[in-house]
Amino acid sequence: MPVPDAHIPVSASLLWSQRNNPAWLPTSTFVARFQRSEADPSLWESTDGHWIAELRRAPRGAHLYLAVWRDGVLLGTYDGRRGWLGAGPASRPRRRPSMARQLAFAS
Repeated sequence: MPVPDAHIPVSASLLWSQRNNPAWLPTSTFVARFQRSEADPSLWESTDGHWIAELRRAPRGAHLYLAVWRDGVLLGTYDGRRGWLGAGPASRPRRRPSMARQLAFAS
């Protein structure tokens, strides 16, 4: 049975709110029941094997967020400050860097 897209952000919010709970305590959400991984306490795995959620730290280390995958596809991220951010397309067109030009001044 497919999961409505509206349930994913709410489920991410539930996992986020319970990130400080003991690792042995399972978390039930609207999309699946999650259990923390024994090998990595920052990783939740669904009991049906389709969902994974992982706490990650931004490259500079100041920002913590939750990334959510379904069947190996990143669906989005969640944090307490910005809420749910859906994942964009895998290949976004990148802007070309602007060309710097030297201006000649009359002397």
